[in-house]
Amino acid sequence: MKDINSRTMTVSLKVTAFEKMRYNKIASSNNVSLSKWAASILSTYQNAYGELKINSYREEELQNEIDSLKKEINLLKALNNFLKTQVDSQKNGIRF
Repeated sequence: MKDINSRTMTVSLKVTAFEKMRYNKIASSNNVSLSKWAASILSTYQNAYGELKINSYREEELQNEIDSLKKEINLLKALNNFLKTQVDSQKNGIRF
């Protein structure tokens, strides 16, 4: 039987055009091919799936949007509470 380590196999993955461009840039800045760079990343993190809390570019973008919307919701809640207080005060004949 042939040694399974003596043969090169292909592993593929799907990325966006932007991600591929970014990965190519990282690989070339390290003077390695994209496939060699990807293989080294896979080897380094092969047992870390689910443990790393690294978001993709899109996840980061969505998280920023969520954070922004949460801030807006909190501002609207505060404004709503203020206006409720104003209405309640006017009902009770108290003016500010």
